[in-house]
Amino acid sequence: MDGAAEPLYLYEIYKGLFAAIVEPTIRIGSRVEVGPWVQFSHAQMRIRCSAERTCKGSNLRLGLQGNYHWNPSGPIDLWSGVALGYDTSSFSVPSAEVTYSGPDITLQAGFDKNFGGNFWAGLFVVGTGGQYDKLDVRLLNGSGSETLRERALHLWIGFGFRVRVAAPHPAVTN
Repeated sequence: MDGAAEPLYLYEIYKGLFAAIVEPTIRIGSRVEVGPWVQFSHAQMRIRCSAERTCKGSNLRLGLQGNYHWNPSGPIDLWSGVALGYDTSSFSVPSAEVTYSGPDITLQAGFDKNFGGNFWAGLFVVGTGGQYDKLDVRLLNGSGSETLRERALHLWIGFGFRVRVAAPHPAVTN
């Protein structure tokens, strides 16, 4: 928050994010997967709104992705990909709600193990970089929005567990 005497950074506000991601993708052939995705995250906050409770925060990201599956017909399916998206990070303090938003790009990789039929589960890691270009502030007596003049790169590093129900795909031919 550039207007403060000392700049306030998101890492000083957020401890971390707990995310849920939905990816209704389709396969093109057996190795390429494309489609939209949306991620909603609950923010674990460092700042307190009162002695009894922490302030509220969240993060919403959405976009389009493409993944390449390295061994789609094996018992372990390694995959990697890229996603282009839009990121909004919000938090509330006693008299204001602040939202930063802007474009981002994600590199991701993981593996899925087949647990029988069309049921897969595995682990993944993601790295996202972007720049917030818009700031929205809602106060008790009004609201405002502005384009950020001084933009800094922000990074999100994440890992997680995913469950996938996949339609059967054609056999791989080399």
